[in-house]
Amino acid sequence: MRVASLLLTVLVLAVSLIDGPYPREQWLQHSATALLLLGLAIDVKTRWLSPCGFACVVAFVWLHIIGARWVYSMVPYDAWLEAVGLPSTRELLGWRRNHYDRLVHFSFGVFAMQPLADLTSRVWPAAVAAPDKSPPRLLGVPQAVLVALLAVTAFGAVYEIFEWLLAVVMSPEAAERYNGQQGDFFDAQKDLALALVGSLIVAPLTMRSVKPRPASQDAAANA
Repeated sequence: MRVASLLLTVLVLAVSLIDGPYPREQWLQHSATALLLLGLAIDVKTRWLSPCGFACVVAFVWLHIIGARWVYSMVPYDAWLEAVGLPSTRELLGWRRNHYDRLVHFSFGVFAMQPLADLTSRVWPAAVAAPDKSPPRLLGVPQAVLVALLAVTAFGAVYEIFEWLLAVVMSPEAAERYNGQQGDFFDAQKDLALALVGSLIVAPLTMRSVKPRPASQDAAANA
């Protein structure tokens, strides 16, 4: 299943690159996609991620592929809604801004929690505890989940700094197409807040799913 999911994701990526409206910015967006696909390919062998964690990464990559094709600011979701006979967000909510980037930042918080907690439980087993013990907690939260929450915020902050550096070196038009700020002075802060909200929403579910991994399972995965 993991191999099939990975191959299908690569195929979707390849199709999305055909006749892209902003090819330069699209290829730049996919620098992150390449890293995520590499991580998925490694996990096919190591099985460090749980099935849910692997599926979360795949779902986020698909959302990012859609955003990268239209450089986020131009994703025509209103046209898609109208094409199937549904009212657009302009009609329902009065939106004038394209909010697809907001959706993806929120989704990052939602989808990153499980894989980050999975990785924490692999590289820092003490954060999960032995099978016969309760997970160690800090401020009432299992340590692996707390690390995942902090990592979501940290990764989001690093990405916003990366966007700022791009805006410094790129032309204003190209920077706007890549960053998708759309004139919002507080775009970075809102993106970080949405990722944090998404991670907090799924944190209780992640707490229930994080478990220690038996040594036999690690041996089987590496066999």
